Amino acid sequence: MAVSALSDEIHRHLEAALALSKRDILLRLLHEAETCLQRKEVGAAAVLAGVLLEEASLLSEPKTLKQNEAVLNLWREIRNRAAHPSPREPEIDEQSVQQMLIGLRTLLDAVQSTPPPFHDEAALPKIRGKYAFVPTSVDDFLLRKQEDVDLEGRE
Repeated sequence: MAVSALSDEIHRHLEAALALSKRDILLRLLHEAETCLQRKEVGAAAVLAGVLLEEASLLSEPKTLKQNEAVLNLWREIRNRAAHPSPREPEIDEQSVQQMLIGLRTLLDAVQSTPPPFHDEAALPKIRGKYAFVPTSVDDFLLRKQEDVDLEGRE
């Protein structure tokens, strides 16, 4: 039996940090798509939203994706029409791209608010020393990280 170099708890911390970092990058991409839409570059906004859709789908819960499957397929169709325009297809509607961006923001908010469950306190060793009062669970880390992200966003 192979022994993991990282404990499960540390592995979960790393996964949570990477997911939050990726979410932050996706929010920046969403902002770029919204800027394109404001400048009436509907095709560029739809293509950026399509990239965002695929990456956000990787972070989302399968249950959420299954519930929104019809809408996600519609958004993929919009992305495909923007990336591969055809004279036979109607032009992309600015309002539909705006709805797509709003929906993607909601999808990213759901990613942030659903940390993976892990509450096996027996698996964690007892904390001793001067930092015994510092919460070290993944849930506590996610809460502190979200507070940091919120403070950075106040610019």
